[in-house]
Amino acid sequence: MSTKRRSNLSDRPYFEVAVVGVDPHSVPAEQLAKLLLEVVGLLNAVAEERNVDMAPVALGAIRKGSAAYRLCSTEPTRDETFERVAVSTRVAVEKRGTEQGPRIRAQLKKVWESPRPGALRVAAGNTRRAPALPPVLMAAPIAVKPRLVRSVTILHGRVCGMEEVRARIDVKVKVRGGKKLLMRAREAVSLKAADLFRRDARIRASVLRDSRGEPDDATWQMETIEPWQQGDFLKGVDAARQKLREAGVRIDLSSALASLRDDDDE
Repeated sequence: MSTKRRSNLSDRPYFEVAVVGVDPHSVPAEQLAKLLLEVVGLLNAVAEERNVDMAPVALGAIRKGSAAYRLCSTEPTRDETFERVAVSTRVAVEKRGTEQGPRIRAQLKKVWESPRPGALRVAAGNTRRAPALPPVLMAAPIAVKPRLVRSVTILHGRVCGMEEVRARIDVKVKVRGGKKLLMRAREAVSLKAADLFRRDARIRASVLRDSRGEPDDATWQMETIEPWQQGDFLKGVDAARQKLREAGVRIDLSSALASLRDDDDE
């Protein structure tokens, strides 16, 4: 493999993005600027994931036919590095990001969603590979489902219904604050929930949460359920308030206690 520097621009490695079947002069400047910005972002993401120090990228040439724009390194002495990045970027497009890290997948999505008047085609040209790599029409990147984490929480509320779903029974719960949840439960747990119908209960439940901590209400699962006496809790509050008074601290719990009243209107 030759390592001789190719000084002529037409011989140097490039990464090409083309808007298929469109004359270069018909692409709005704003769309072109956004598209090229996202493509350069994709090249940089690939370089970073490969731990490669790539020189800045420049627009080296515009080809007629399709609106094809060739990007190359601003430093000819670092063409070998750019060539590796260009080839890896073409592979990322061809495989729709299936073997790439999260930053590359996110940038592929940005390129795909860039406004343009036609389909996209990419190519890595003037590479040292034989045979030459064929151009690739860009398809939508593989969608990546957000990562969910199951967490456990304690809820207080009342069982307000049961629903038979195929071979299981789901439990309808109205939690304090008025929100209703449908929870899956094992048979033993659902039977215990039925015994506590319309009674105050303490529920240990799990749910899948997204990266922001928001619960997916379709994934609630009742782990355990047991009776819960609101009066005992209020007695504890009163005892704590009395101790605070004896220490010279006065607080008004009327609004807090009002929120604890059973607002189950069913």
